[in-house]
Amino acid sequence: MLPVWGWGHVISSLYIPGRTDIPLDPVAQLHGVARAPWAFVALVGRTLAARGGDIYRMAVGDLGWVDTALPGWFYPTYGIGLLACIAVESGGAPRMAWWQRLLLPAAALACALLVFLAMYANWNAPGSRTPIDGIQGRYFLPLAPLVLIAGPRWGAWRAPAWAPAALGGLLGVISAAVCLWAVVTRYYL
Repeated sequence: MLPVWGWGHVISSLYIPGRTDIPLDPVAQLHGVARAPWAFVALVGRTLAARGGDIYRMAVGDLGWVDTALPGWFYPTYGIGLLACIAVESGGAPRMAWWQRLLLPAAALACALLVFLAMYANWNAPGSRTPIDGIQGRYFLPLAPLVLIAGPRWGAWRAPAWAPAALGGLLGVISAAVCLWAVVTRYYL
């Protein structure tokens, strides 16, 4: 803990607020959320309705400073490919107790709400009811395994042993090629 404290002390003078155009007060924001937690949950819902597509795109991949987009066809293709990988792999998934299937997504949901709370406290003015700023899809990537592991076994059939590796490999090759293409066209062409 001593190195963390020391480093925090060193960089505290380097802190730059995310926004300078509005008054930020994270403590006031947290007190407001504590007084009306369901209003905050509704705000998270409105933020997802307004910016959910952008959050998904950033999770799949908007490169650089979120200024290099991948081709539009890639985002749904990646989502469908990922779901297909999960489906062919899930037939061999181990059985889980019902409470484990509830606990893992509940932990992911709690962490996601904390991410929204952190961004709300540091990017929105106190008491703001506008969609939460500063949310990026990559913040939620560590939570995805919690949801995926707890998912149901899709289908009573078991895919051939080669199917998950082949589908995952194909998705990986397509992803790598699309990312390479996006970087080359953005920076070199």
